[in-house]
Amino acid sequence: MLDFSRQFAGLREEILSAIEKVCDSQQFILGPAVTGFEKAAAAACAAPHAVGCASGTDALWLALAAARIGPDAGGSSSDAVITTPFSFFATVSSILRAGAKPLLADIDPLTFNLSPTAVEEVLSSSAGQTVKAVLPVHLYGQCADWDAFAALRQRHHPLLLIEDAAQAFGAAWNGTPAGALGDLAAFSFYPTKNLSAFGDAGMLATLSAATITTRSAGTAASTPSRRQSSRSSSATCRSGTGSAATTPPATTASSAPPDSPPPTYAKASSFPSPTRAPPPSSTSTSSAR
Repeated sequence: MLDFSRQFAGLREEILSAIEKVCDSQQFILGPAVTGFEKAAAAACAAPHAVGCASGTDALWLALAAARIGPDAGGSSSDAVITTPFSFFATVSSILRAGAKPLLADIDPLTFNLSPTAVEEVLSSSAGQTVKAVLPVHLYGQCADWDAFAALRQRHHPLLLIEDAAQAFGAAWNGTPAGALGDLAAFSFYPTKNLSAFGDAGMLATLSAATITTRSAGTAASTPSRRQSSRSSSATCRSGTGSAATTPPATTASSAPPDSPPPTYAKASSFPSPTRAPPPSSTSTSSAR
């Protein structure tokens, strides 16, 4: 489906050398290669803390769990998260996986990113009383309007801002890299992403060590016992680094609890005057996480 032969040709020797070193070391899970990658990735994002995981989908769920959103993470089943309807399904499914309620606000017609105006409407409605976080997606590597979202957080404290940066490694907003804008950020290293793994991988970045060290042992124990979830849950209890580049591919499909409510929609009442051209129409939102 995708041909990476030209990219691989230029990096062939470097990649095979790195793989050979891992094979020789017999450290196929975690190890110095993974730690080194996480430190380098965190530095590139200007985030002091990064934890690797099995996929971008897991990274989104881990961000919500670390923020104590949803009943399994110490929150409530009434917790809600506002996000965009124009994204890969993992953005919403991760909210459902956490046991929280997704509230869908409209997009900006110029950037196709989540509209801060629409989010404000939801926050000002009766449904907004249960909102714990806003989850904007940096669509096509184009950062969401973070100045507007930062202003929303100030007006609706203690609102959390979580970045879905699955397509945005290396992007920035006014000089601040994606991954250092919100309270937490989720990255995907699926092969079609701009920074990709051999298989699937993801990473959670945060500016606060407390975010990834305060989850209780009970929370980790209550999460699914699948191999990558166990790896991910233990990673959130460590400060600083985790795994990404050498994490083996794993199935990370998310499923909503049987009694999960359907997403709620809200439309923006007004939009800013056109100042930017929309992203290329050839780009698709169907890339896996």
